[in-house]
Amino acid sequence: MKHYTNDQAGKTFIHFIAESKRNELTERLKKAKFFSLLLDGSTDKGNIDNEVCLVVWCNTNSSDEKIHTEMNYLTVCRPQSVTAEGLLSVLETILKHVGIDSLDSSKCHRLVGIRTDGASANIAARGLKGLVEKPLPWIFWMWCLAHRLELAIKDALKGTFFDSIDGMLIKLYYLYETSPKKYRELTEVISDLKDCFPLMTRVSNLSGPAVHDGYHKS
Repeated sequence: MKHYTNDQAGKTFIHFIAESKRNELTERLKKAKFFSLLLDGSTDKGNIDNEVCLVVWCNTNSSDEKIHTEMNYLTVCRPQSVTAEGLLSVLETILKHVGIDSLDSSKCHRLVGIRTDGASANIAARGLKGLVEKPLPWIFWMWCLAHRLELAIKDALKGTFFDSIDGMLIKLYYLYETSPKKYRELTEVISDLKDCFPLMTRVSNLSGPAVHDGYHKS
C-alpha cells in the first residue's frame, strides 16, 4: 500500500472514481424524458476560464412511485474562448456526456431548459442564447437571479461612491490573488487574528453553481 500514498496515485484514484460516477449519472440521464442544464463560468487559480455544468431532471423511477426532481453536478469544461462560439462548443461537449452528439440530433428534444448568467456572450442577439434557439426554438432560457441582481445593483449605484469602493475591493483582491508571497503573508495574519475579526467574503463575479464563500482559496 505504500506505493499508493502519494499525490500521483491519489490523482489516479480520483480520476477513475469521477469517471465511474459520471458514467453512472449518464446512464440515469439516458432514462430521463427531459432535463435542463445550469451553466456558470468561473476561473481557477491559474486565472483560466472554466464552465461548470449542473443537470436537473425528473426521476420517475423512484421506489415510492412519486416524481422527484433531482440535480447533480455533471462536468466542468475549459472553453477555448468565452465568446458565443466558444460557449456553444462547450455546450455541445456537455451534451455528449448525456448521449447527445450535437444540437441537430433527434435526441436533443429532451433538453428543455438552460440557465446561464447575464453576461453578454450569453444574452446578446448573437450570443449563446441566439445560437441555441435556432436549432432548438423550444428551449426555456433562464438567467441567474443572483447575477442579475448584482448587475441591477451596480447599475443603480453607478456614478456614486460605490464605484470607488468596488474598485478598491477588486484591486485588494487581485493584489493577493496574483502574488503567492503576499497571499501567504495574509493567511499568516488571518491565522493570528481569526479569533478577533470575521474573515472577509471573497470578492468576485461568480454566481450560481460556481459560487463558494470564504476568502481562502480552495
